[in-house]
Amino acid sequence: MDTVRELGIFALASRMKMLAERLKAEASKVYRDRGIDFNDSWFLAAWILSQRDGITASEMADKLSVSRPAISQMVAGMHGKGLITYERDAEDGRRRRISLTEKGRETVKALEPLWQNVSDITTDVVNSTGVDFLSGLAGIEDAFDESSLSERIGERNRR
Repeated sequence: MDTVRELGIFALASRMKMLAERLKAEASKVYRDRGIDFNDSWFLAAWILSQRDGITASEMADKLSVSRPAISQMVAGMHGKGLITYERDAEDGRRRRISLTEKGRETVKALEPLWQNVSDITTDVVNSTGVDFLSGLAGIEDAFDESSLSERIGERNRR
């Protein structure tokens, strides 16, 4: 990690990915330690389904601002554990609606207090840095939404 830190902002994406993987692995360990068979990489799908059951993968991807392949990977894992079910859309038979099974609802119910703990502790750790991390992160995301890295590099090279 020291080498990656020494790279500074040049390794920002790598460091953020490493931190995300670390947090997800730790959260998954918390679930395992409590006997809950759930991979934290499914968190977003489980959360959105707990809020709005019976949505399509496309709707889920749009709502969460993640790619369709990422959603497909999440729901495939959840389906393999019996946490979700698919139903053909009544209006468009090509589309499948995704819903939590009874096991899925029970799992989410068991996870909710743990999710709150993860949120509270992560908030405490972030706040302890004295940096408004989420505002900074949102600013970076907004800036790259406005003009991507590749667009910015292209513009710089044209000068």
